Amino acid sequence: MLVLYFTECKQFGLSFKFISYNLNDSSFNKMDLRKTYFNQSFLQGVDFTKANLKEAIFVDFDLYKAIFEYTTIEKCDFRDSINFQIDLNINRHKKAKIRRRDLDSNQS
Repeated sequence: MLVLYFTECKQFGLSFKFISYNLNDSSFNKMDLRKTYFNQSFLQGVDFTKANLKEAIFVDFDLYKAIFEYTTIEKCDFRDSINFQIDLNINRHKKAKIRRRDLDSNQS
């Protein structure tokens, strides 16, 4: 298994389009991933702590144990994704599309 730590990448001009990749247990900690396209990839255990995912596109994902802490998820669409929870109290989420069942049960 290949585990990637994108936090070691220089971010100038960096953009991604992931289609059918296994990115399980990768770290995108503090990465600027605006408008990144994720399609039918594996993202279990991925760390998105403090990442900027504004307008990122997620299509058909299993995000089991993915970490979203202090993450910008504005305008993201998670409706086709499964097995994840997002706490809206600690993540920037304006206009994000998230099913009610995927919200962290500890929220008020």
